[in-house]
Amino acid sequence: SIRQGVRGLGFLSSYLNNALILFKYEDRISYVCRLSQLDIQFMKRLHKKVNIVPIIAKADALTPNEMHAIKKKILREFDEHGISIFRIPECDSDEDEQFRRKDQEIKESIPFAIIGSTQTIEHQGRRIRGREYQWGVVDIQDEKYSDFIKLRTFLSLHMQDLKDVTSDVLYENYRAQHLAKLSQQQENDPNMTTDRLLIIKQEEIRLMQQKLEAMQEQLRCQSSQPVSSAAQSCDDLSPSRDEE
Repeated sequence: SIRQGVRGLGFLSSYLNNALILFKYEDRISYVCRLSQLDIQFMKRLHKKVNIVPIIAKADALTPNEMHAIKKKILREFDEHGISIFRIPECDSDEDEQFRRKDQEIKESIPFAIIGSTQTIEHQGRRIRGREYQWGVVDIQDEKYSDFIKLRTFLSLHMQDLKDVTSDVLYENYRAQHLAKLSQQQENDPNMTTDRLLIIKQEEIRLMQQKLEAMQEQLRCQSSQPVSSAAQSCDDLSPSRDEE
């Protein structure tokens, strides 16, 4: 009948409307974490000024498969957006095989996935720095699920490389761009006299001389440092354990 036909059309209209609503539904679940637009824009402005060492926090909230996928995605996004991160240099030819393997493990761990904690917990007869949950205890230095030890080793082994990149690459690029900008200003601005440009360049030379003197002083201190002090520094970097 006509009445049944109208009811049928009403049902069809309601069904189509619901289908359209489902079609427009936006899935907001994060199946794989990624860099936000704010992260990307921030690092684009920053990567030419400082070393970037990517770190993933709260590693205990991720499964091994999720962690592997997130690391790959973050590195891929760095490449897609042209963001430069600190690259560990190749080992010297005289380094032993054990050091080479350790260094390769550190390279493959970037971005470092770590667990943070300020608490010291008694666990299985020893004191550890970790986090205590209802289901168990997490040791932030356990390399099965945390890159904390690798990050600490990276900083102890490659701190000088980080400093060298900062001074020899990042700062030199900034200085070259700054001097080129001053030269361009001189061409475009008649008020930028040769004397003014000379004063600016002399200030640059003075700063470079101060930097060189500081580096020479640092080298003198390192060469005169007793062997015992260096050994003590290495002991300080090792994980703490209770005395037996």
